[in-house]
Amino acid sequence: MARQRAEQGAPDGLVVLADVQTGGRGREGRIWDSPSGNLYASFVIRATKPLREFPQFSFVAALAVRDAVAAAVGGGGEIKLKWPNDVLAQGRKLSGILIETAGDPIAAIIGIGINIVSAPAHARWPATHLGAMTVRPPTPDRLAEMLAEALDRRLDVWERDGFAPIRSAWMEHAVGLGEPMLLRTAQEETKGRFMDLEQDGTLLMELQGGAIRRVSAGDVTPLVATG
Repeated sequence: MARQRAEQGAPDGLVVLADVQTGGRGREGRIWDSPSGNLYASFVIRATKPLREFPQFSFVAALAVRDAVAAAVGGGGEIKLKWPNDVLAQGRKLSGILIETAGDPIAAIIGIGINIVSAPAHARWPATHLGAMTVRPPTPDRLAEMLAEALDRRLDVWERDGFAPIRSAWMEHAVGLGEPMLLRTAQEETKGRFMDLEQDGTLLMELQGGAIRRVSAGDVTPLVATG
């Protein structure tokens, strides 16, 4: 629905909510379990940024999700971020984020799912939900409001000041910085250490022997405890 509306010229800031998704999916076409009671929202954003900077939406969105969740549970000390856009609570996945583009002029569609009352039991990464973190989790509608406000704030910073403050804020909550990790791409699995995040969001990974690899796409798994 959000893609169709974007292609039809939907204005910046349009939000599309769903009670249930029958075709929910994540990165690389993975199925996203989408039962009733959780949040499923898509935001149409017509940023003034060039297309080459659109991958930075992942970091902006992840910070916004963290902001909203921290407000919902009354604290964010255990809410961490895993490159590029996973939000974890006590080491378990709490949210899924998918960035797509559509329309002319081009718009970013930020699809966000947040587990409120349930989480997949057999996900690739162990999952959790807000009901496990607070006795009174917000309703999907209320969480959508909180998320929209947080996303507006983070987008304003990005539009005004560029990626540097977004990168800095993301790094404050990053999982596994300086620690061993496993990188999975469509072609291979590689072990190394998460060394840094470049100014464009590219991950810097130190391989055995000290060589540095720049990673712009893939899945990373910290090889240490994340809770």
